Amino acid sequence: MTGTHEDGRPAIADFLAMSEKARREAVQLLAHPGETLCDWADEVDRMATRDVPAALAASEALLAAALLLAHARAIARVRRARVLALAYSGDFAQALSLAETSRSEALKSGESVEAARALIAQMQPLLVTGRAADALAAGSTARSELLALGEPILAARVDINLGNIHKSLGNAAEAVKALDAAASVLASHPDLAAHIANSRGEALFLLDRFVEARQSFSQALAHFGPGGGMAAAVIEGNLADVASRQGEYQEALEGFAKARAQLGDAASAHAARMYAEEGEVFEMLGITEVASERYSKGLAMFDKLGMAYEALRAAIGSGRVLEAAGDSEAGAIAFEHAANRAAALGNETERSRALAQRASTLAKMGRVGEANIALAAIAPATLTAPLDQAMYHFHRGVVAERAGGLAQAMTEAETALAHAAVAGVPPVQADALALRALLLRRAQRPKEAASDARRAVAIVERMRGSLQAERTRAGLLGKRLGAYEELVAALMADGSTAAMAEAFAVAEQAKSRSLLDRMRQAMGSPVAPTSGAAAEELAELRRRLDALYARVADDSQKGIRHGLAPEVRTQIAEIETRIGFIEAQEPSTRTAFGNALPIDPAALATSIPADSAMIAYYRAKGQWMAFVTTSEGTKAISLCCDDSALCDALGRLGFQLRRGLAHAGEMRPRLVSDAVSCLSRVASLVWDPVSKHVQGIPNLILLPHGPLHTLPFHALVSNGRFIAHTHAVSYAPSANTWSALHNRVASECPVTGTRVIGVPDPAAPCIEREARAVAQAVGDRSPLIGAAATIAHVKECLTSASAVHLACHGFFLPEAPRASGLKLSDGWLTARDIAGLKRTPTTVVLSGCETAATAVREGDELLGLASAFLGNTTNQLLATLWPVHDGKAADAMTSFYGISDSGPRPTAARIAQRLSLELLERTPHPAHWAPFALIGA
Repeated sequence: MTGTHEDGRPAIADFLAMSEKARREAVQLLAHPGETLCDWADEVDRMATRDVPAALAASEALLAAALLLAHARAIARVRRARVLALAYSGDFAQALSLAETSRSEALKSGESVEAARALIAQMQPLLVTGRAADALAAGSTARSELLALGEPILAARVDINLGNIHKSLGNAAEAVKALDAAASVLASHPDLAAHIANSRGEALFLLDRFVEARQSFSQALAHFGPGGGMAAAVIEGNLADVASRQGEYQEALEGFAKARAQLGDAASAHAARMYAEEGEVFEMLGITEVASERYSKGLAMFDKLGMAYEALRAAIGSGRVLEAAGDSEAGAIAFEHAANRAAALGNETERSRALAQRASTLAKMGRVGEANIALAAIAPATLTAPLDQAMYHFHRGVVAERAGGLAQAMTEAETALAHAAVAGVPPVQADALALRALLLRRAQRPKEAASDARRAVAIVERMRGSLQAERTRAGLLGKRLGAYEELVAALMADGSTAAMAEAFAVAEQAKSRSLLDRMRQAMGSPVAPTSGAAAEELAELRRRLDALYARVADDSQKGIRHGLAPEVRTQIAEIETRIGFIEAQEPSTRTAFGNALPIDPAALATSIPADSAMIAYYRAKGQWMAFVTTSEGTKAISLCCDDSALCDALGRLGFQLRRGLAHAGEMRPRLVSDAVSCLSRVASLVWDPVSKHVQGIPNLILLPHGPLHTLPFHALVSNGRFIAHTHAVSYAPSANTWSALHNRVASECPVTGTRVIGVPDPAAPCIEREARAVAQAVGDRSPLIGAAATIAHVKECLTSASAVHLACHGFFLPEAPRASGLKLSDGWLTARDIAGLKRTPTTVVLSGCETAATAVREGDELLGLASAFLGNTTNQLLATLWPVHDGKAADAMTSFYGISDSGPRPTAARIAQRLSLELLERTPHPAHWAPFALIGA
């Protein structure tokens, strides 16, 4: 053996590199074999914190050597090192069995110190397998024995383990005391001091002393450095956990990604904890599908490893995910199960946390009696940390509010807010402020309510502004929309002119924010991993998508411009959902975009032409309202309709439109009158209350909200007339997006270079007639028709032309809207593809089915073909809200370009209006004359 330590002893690496036979021979030649093996065992101890597989292999080889020598101390020492490696690998049963054997054999051979150390080695396996009392007893016995043997250093190491056990049991204050005692003795041992600092940080975290916890974790990480292996990975994960609690979600996501990369496949116990902690971040960001997957992985690993105490936090988090996903009943059951598990383990803190969550959930379901029973079962004295106190009183406030006890609810909300401020946890502060705002508004104190809600919104905006990825920004806003809604409701209750203007600004601030980010070209398309398992899976998913898109649908209705087989749609939706799931987990490398300022109603009014008005709809806390902005200012109108009545009216209208499409060849008067009746009913709810404020104004800019995005406002009937008779209507997602488009339009050059694309097939043969007629009208001498309209050629057109007319089949997938697309000659061009282009034409006409259809997500985020174009560089888009018939679409588009070429050039909205009226003269049913909508500026 050529390698040696500084004291002349052989190096362990050389010994381990030998064959088994060579090791048996070499160990006999060691000058001090027992002492050398003990030293090597200490090296394995340190190795176990960095490279578990290597520690397992090394301890196995050393144990064989020690048994060969029959050296009692070496055997005991190596066995203890192997116990540590087994525990780090998650094999707690074998670790415990070996530790017990080591203790028994050491006592028989008179190795009292090693016997005590074997007790220390039992502590972690005992704890994680649910035997906390036995673990504490083992530690106390070992500490007493070591002190009696004159081993204060080893006794201090027992204090480390005792601190970790107290920490796992929720006794964080006791944990800090034990760890501080250990630190005072072991300050001159750098490795141990680093582990103490990490454990101390974990205990401080439980006490909500986040600044001190961060300092302790940073101190520990500085010792291990960037190549610190598993130990550094664990600390990185702990720092990420602190960042999450403080609302620094971007830092948390990046920290967990870094930790997982360092951790790899080793140390499953730590991996399980990290999955659970990362699940909590995604849960707080509203990305429930990823949160659920993370919690499920963590819980499965906890159960497999017998880590009952560690599983409690994840079990409660899983309940929150179920509730957030809309299954409150399942969430309540999950909280109950978590409380029972905690009680069985003697962890009263986690039991109280679970019961408080359950009480709040039950109250929201209207089961206030059961909620109060859950609250009564809580032991408040176990919730000593400020964050626990904040959440306890917050949940009590929710229950009291649902029970109608506003005074008690107010007291609870104020107490929760005070504790949240002490804890320094912005997300909880925002929730408590929103709750108190609700209570103040109900107490008819709107100005105070608005003040609280305004502070809550400011906290949400700060958290959102730190996030980089579009998915996380959208998820966070969607999860915390209640603060915005509460502010709008309070301002509407205030009723002053200034409050109404602010209500409009806040309502628009909460809408389509991700689309606005993309329009400003700050966010771009989703980040995709470039290497690793995630990249390989994405590549495979996209290959499967390409194969599906290439299939020719066999169920196209003749004459309808769509055609994707139902089973193909299902498969595409499943794959697209998986792609979104993977992308949501990827850390972004972009610079944080920050947040846009709320729209300035006064500035907006000056940008709206004198012959135009903007009508913005919004729903806050079940109350519908509209804001009408003209060059003279903004007016707020409360709409006297509830969600159920409006949704019922919209559902009936949707049925009549589908019915009209199905009876294209036999348009009976009854079909028309039924549709008109439904349009009148919807108008009475959302149009008639605002109509008097726009009388005589020819051009309207409609900003829908929620389910109103599916509504053809231009086809509503009021006083026996369609709105299209009196107003030219265009649509935009929000005031902010309209303003951005308006400013972008002003900076664009005049539209030139219109290109025409048409993809006919037997189900829609009129597309070719339409494309050639349009090409002649706009002067495109080389339209892409039929086989020429390949994906590559169309992408080239979209990135180089100023305007494009595209006639083809379209399909819309509400369950996976980014997979919605346009059928070209060699496949489908999807919304995801369009969003990823370097630019798109200023003006786009999509003559196909459902090309303006959108899926509305939380935060009024619109997903589909329209948002893909607008989020790129398109400023105005003429598209369809529902399926269109082939011949009627061809006639409509021929008329459209005839209108635009006649006389002085009218506005796009006026052209769209005249198109609708001309079609109305030909076919009276709105299913056939009203599908076309102009979106943009």
